[in-house]
Amino acid sequence: MVLKGIDVLMMVLLLVASVFIGIYSFKKVTNNKDFNIANRSLGLIVSFATISATMTGGTTVLAQAGMAYNLGVSSLWMTISWSIGWSVLALMSQKVHNTGADSLPNIFERRFGPDTAKLSGLVTMVYVVGTTAAQLAATGKLIQLVFGNTLTFTQATIIGAVIITVITVLGGLYAVAYNDTLHFFILALALGIFVPIITINNLEGGFNAIKATLEPEFFNIMNGMSFSAALAMTLAYAFSATSNASLIQRTLAAKDAKTASRSHWYAMIWYFIVSGTILVSVLAGKILIPDLGSPETIVAALVVKYFPVGLVGLTMAALLAVVISTADSYLLIAGTTTANDVIAIFKSDLTDKQRLVISRIATFVWGGLALLFAVKFKMVLFLFSKTAALYAAGMFFPLIFTIYVKKATKKGIMAGMLSGMIVSLVWLILGSPFGLNSILIGGPVSGIATYFVSMSTFKENGENKLSNDAV
Repeated sequence: MVLKGIDVLMMVLLLVASVFIGIYSFKKVTNNKDFNIANRSLGLIVSFATISATMTGGTTVLAQAGMAYNLGVSSLWMTISWSIGWSVLALMSQKVHNTGADSLPNIFERRFGPDTAKLSGLVTMVYVVGTTAAQLAATGKLIQLVFGNTLTFTQATIIGAVIITVITVLGGLYAVAYNDTLHFFILALALGIFVPIITINNLEGGFNAIKATLEPEFFNIMNGMSFSAALAMTLAYAFSATSNASLIQRTLAAKDAKTASRSHWYAMIWYFIVSGTILVSVLAGKILIPDLGSPETIVAALVVKYFPVGLVGLTMAALLAVVISTADSYLLIAGTTTANDVIAIFKSDLTDKQRLVISRIATFVWGGLALLFAVKFKMVLFLFSKTAALYAAGMFFPLIFTIYVKKATKKGIMAGMLSGMIVSLVWLILGSPFGLNSILIGGPVSGIATYFVSMSTFKENGENKLSNDAV
């Protein structure tokens, strides 16, 4: 179905407003710190909203919704798994903020020197580019759904990628955070209220019809999930949430440590709410649209089919806002990590202005690369899950050791990063032997390597002298 009139106008207005915010934010960016972490100025409302909007991304409204359409309640494993790791980060958020770092790699650099920043920057790039590609693929699917046969998936994805890249290049984290705040209030209205209420109202029998019509397996938390699969998902998402580069960037950008901590907990409450409303809507959608060809588009399909004119445009704008908010966040990480944690370490005499220029150029380049991946692979969950597993295997234990373990060493941290990512990658290439997810192999290897190498290389008064309050 092709939307017309006021519905298309509302979506266009959202895109125009997003670009306008990017242009407005451009004036606020006077140095690299502004571009990277908004000069540590984010208050509670903006901090909470940008975290909420970023975490309710294409993975939630497309990938997880598609999983719910096929498997039912067991899709909540994604929410549970992510929240476990997120809770760990929320608990350590004040310590993370107090490091005074500008990025995740910079946390390692402040304690162990530039070599750890180089390596962690490269590991981070694998994750953020793959995740950005997943969100661009989600953006393309939504835009294509709106405009029907008039746009191919590739054309729709290019349109979304151009807008997201322009927003991010112009205003950095200021643009991303302010856009996320606008997007959050739109999606809270749409996904928190309109979608579940209107969907249930169009289902004869309402909630009772869901229980009576769907197979019992749809209400089994282990439906379609083996124990090893559930464990693998829990570790992959929990590990990647704890060390999530975008969440850590928001933690560092908060105006103080207390704001950083409260923002995470409030956003997590929202995440549980929206996961629940989406699940209920999808279960009803399974009955209303039983033979949907692309399960990932179930929420959008329900909106297009059952919502009144005007509200269709608002809700589709909210769905589009969801993926834009996540995509621009990870794209920003890609650009700033390249400039500040990779290139700047190899060329230490860069001026602040040069770093800002490199950040913008790198953001543009990575946006183009992510677009190519999105067009090539198309599958949102595939792109996210594979890159999340590699990243989490190499980053989780080194970060925990850096923040909490006084006897952690540079060699131990680097051994953990390398071993976790390489072992996980090799396991993935081999086709996950014995049906074990790569994170189940790479993660423990990373933890063991970090511990034993650190213990064997620790020196009381050597390289491990702390230069911040991380531990």
